[in-house]
Amino acid sequence: MGIRKGIFIGAAAVSIMACTACGNSGGNVSGTNGAETSTGVESGYARLERSPEEAAVEEQDETKSAEKENEIEGNSEMADNMDDAMEENYGEYGFGEDGEFDFDSIFGIDQLDLNYEAHVAGFDGESFLYSVHLDGDVTDEKVDEIQQVMADYSSQNGDEENYMGYIDIYKGEDQIMIYLDLGGVSEEDSNVAVTGVLKALNSVSGIKSVIINEEM
Repeated sequence: MGIRKGIFIGAAAVSIMACTACGNSGGNVSGTNGAETSTGVESGYARLERSPEEAAVEEQDETKSAEKENEIEGNSEMADNMDDAMEENYGEYGFGEDGEFDFDSIFGIDQLDLNYEAHVAGFDGESFLYSVHLDGDVTDEKVDEIQQVMADYSSQNGDEENYMGYIDIYKGEDQIMIYLDLGGVSEEDSNVAVTGVLKALNSVSGIKSVIINEEM
């Protein structure tokens, strides 16, 4: 083979190799800078958008949350105002210093001149249960005495104008029980009926205390 022909063939081979190298280099560049990475995942950042339905639901949740928070704040403020009013006016409206109802004051029991301690533990409509605690044992004789005293009291208040309720007496385990039902008693006479029983018991000796609605 001649020298000239050899030179031509060698030049052609070099040219082909150069073109191949350029092609590979261009492929690598397009693989890293193109729309897709070598893993096949699109490059750049994805844009996250909410659908109209999702936006509406989220807006409703935010509105409900705000309304609930306002309601809680409003109730808390109202409770604080009520506490302040009770603290300022407890004596006038029958509240004790602890903010609870002072039933003794409401029924006027704290104004009675009694030979024993009297207290209203609770209040439940028209029914009142008096627990009569004695200094000594609960005897049948003492039960009979209290029954007679209450019978005399009822007879004095038996007509329609002076009716002070139905009264029943029975012997308890450690005390004598008096049941008062204010059904049929006028509203203005209710307090008088409750305190009337206590006044009648004031004539009975040996009474240590009388607790109304003790279990409440």
